[in-house]
Amino acid sequence: NCSVIHSSLYAIASHSAVYLWDGMNTLNKLSDCGSTVWDLDVSCDGQLLMAGSADGIIRSSSVHCVILRIWRTSSFSEPLTLTTNQNDLYSIAAHPVVPQFILSGGFNGTVELWNSETSRILKVETRREFDLAILTTF
Repeated sequence: NCSVIHSSLYAIASHSAVYLWDGMNTLNKLSDCGSTVWDLDVSCDGQLLMAGSADGIIRSSSVHCVILRIWRTSSFSEPLTLTTNQNDLYSIAAHPVVPQFILSGGFNGTVELWNSETSRILKVETRREFDLAILTTF
């Protein structure tokens, strides 16, 4: 999985790690997320890089704790980490206009709308008949 951050900087997910690549020779490991990174996206203003995965911790409700990591592209310092107790997060999509809004989709048919500025879920919609493998916004 690959997302363009700037015209000459890419984010690549491989297994449980996120890498930054300059398009030429330099490949730097940004983070080891601890479990498979299923999706990457960049906010509409290019200021946030997002990675979705599951941490593999089994909770008492028998579901994974889903992790959404968000880095500021200006520094790539320690990411903001958002968690929820749905099944694995398979897809994320940045809002096309509002940079702090992020959609996440789980394989159990749950879609969540996040606000990265407040670290809160704004809305949850579950359709058990859907297996959400891909989300997109337009």
